[in-house]
Amino acid sequence: MKIKNKTYYFAMGAVASIVITSTVIAFADVPSTHIMPLTAVREPNAKFISSEHTIIKPAYEAKIAQQCQMIHWIGNRVYTIKGSMNMATHFVFPEPSVDVIVGNKDLWVEEHKLNHVFVKPNTNKSDGSVSTLTYIGESNTSYEFILKRVPDSEAVPCVIVDRNGSMLNSGSWNRYQNRDKEIIQALSSQFEREKTQIIKQQQNALDKYRGTIYTSYKWREAGGWFGHNFVSDVYDDGRWTYIRVNSDNKGVMSICGCVEGKNVVLQFSYDETTKMYRVSGIYPKLTLAYGKDSVVIERQNI
Repeated sequence: MKIKNKTYYFAMGAVASIVITSTVIAFADVPSTHIMPLTAVREPNAKFISSEHTIIKPAYEAKIAQQCQMIHWIGNRVYTIKGSMNMATHFVFPEPSVDVIVGNKDLWVEEHKLNHVFVKPNTNKSDGSVSTLTYIGESNTSYEFILKRVPDSEAVPCVIVDRNGSMLNSGSWNRYQNRDKEIIQALSSQFEREKTQIIKQQQNALDKYRGTIYTSYKWREAGGWFGHNFVSDVYDDGRWTYIRVNSDNKGVMSICGCVEGKNVVLQFSYDETTKMYRVSGIYPKLTLAYGKDSVVIERQNI
């Protein structure tokens, strides 16, 4: 570019004015296509005194965002962040990191230290247009982001994640508290209903069982090897006959029952803790025997 015998007045913002008077100003590496009249170019950061003056316009000028993107972090939410190949997006988190995971480490570059993370795409391939970033803090809180590759003019240079007082306002905090109270009240009411129902069912089952208990049994103890008061009590519930003894130091007895006028050896179980014999079925007469000695038990009114 050559300029002869002209005076140029440049006012850069409202700070200073520059007056250039020169016979020859040469820019050998700037093509003439970048010399334009003022009517064709209006630069936001330059003001001109006369319409006869010209300006050298840079071959590339990106309109980059001039402030960081603020995120008031809310749990379970995924945020989309735009980044470009010519700029690294700087994340600032409210707590130091335990781990940082990028969805595709081959196509997105990531570096981090303490609570700072720098990330940018490193390819124009379609596979690298989108990725994810997961930041895990010391409190085991995870911050989730979707990374999207965009032109420089749309990229975000820095992101500040805030969770101190801005995550929940008083109204939302009260809603969370009220919600917890409602859940607790609902669970308590459900528990009380189920508890009452279970107690009622147990009482009904116990009353029904008590109605089936039959205790009219008599037994004869001949003394001798068994001694006296060997049998404590005998009863049945319509399905099982229970024989409780006061002492089990005599060993386990054999039990016979009267079936159609004949004595039949019966199957039974014995509980050492309660000293209880349980015999399947009900019988008009039972005989507990040990060797030649025995105790005869008879069911009354059968």
